[in-house]
Amino acid sequence: MNEYQKITFEEISKELCGTIGLTGLNELNIHVSHDDLDGYGCNIVLERVSKANPIPFAKNYANNEYVYCALADSYQKHFNTSKLNAEVYDYIDTILSDELYILNNSITHNRIPVYILITDLGGLEIKELEERFKKYTTNGRIINFIIVDHHRTIYTKDYGDTYGQVIIKHENDDHTIKTWFFQSPHASATLHLYNLLTYQPERGIRTYMYYGHLDEFARAVSAYDTGDFGNWIMPEFTSEAFNKVSNQAKLNMLYAYYKKSYDNGNTEAMRMFHKIIAELINKKKPNRS
Repeated sequence: MNEYQKITFEEISKELCGTIGLTGLNELNIHVSHDDLDGYGCNIVLERVSKANPIPFAKNYANNEYVYCALADSYQKHFNTSKLNAEVYDYIDTILSDELYILNNSITHNRIPVYILITDLGGLEIKELEERFKKYTTNGRIINFIIVDHHRTIYTKDYGDTYGQVIIKHENDDHTIKTWFFQSPHASATLHLYNLLTYQPERGIRTYMYYGHLDEFARAVSAYDTGDFGNWIMPEFTSEAFNKVSNQAKLNMLYAYYKKSYDNGNTEAMRMFHKIIAELINKKKPNRS
């Protein structure tokens, strides 16, 4: 079994931006995440970045053309668990089984890479993941797992400072499964993903200006999810009291309201939540002159 490689932030950012977010071509993309604010925050970051930079996602096999769409319209699911488990793996398994059956019957099947993004889900064991999905790597197909998280794992102990960041890459024996793992407890998955997707390794800069208030959204989500709730206790629910509530607490209250509505049967609730957040992110920033 090949050894784990320590890689840099720039290397994993380049891999992420070159496939999922910005310049990727000809992929099957799957995203699985936690169903809390941080898990959905990853969804919103992906949606905003990919809509600004649409990529070919699905292929029309009948006429060999690509269908352009935002990544958020691809395979994406949130789970009521903070750890990778059989339910999450079964979901990925079902999609790969269905989609790769189609790909295996296309003339370009061995040139179609698969990218599976896992965010805000702990408990990763790379060897278990490889054993489960190596059956799909026939004919030279490469499956890439990209894990962005802030929970402690066995790798934070073995490959880095628990209080720092761990960035490793691993390939199985025949190099058909590649696992890219980024973990740090200093911010939530939403902020990690935002930083990775908006970094331009070749220029050494971040592309904050393209995404409105997305940076503020990611930081507020991260603050709440990592324990900085800010000011949120209201003696009475008035507009004046609400205005004093911290942004991160407001976000979580908003998310909790729509998530409860969704759980109670309102299938449009999370779409409404996304719409509200999109409007806030796209709101024009005031001039500072």
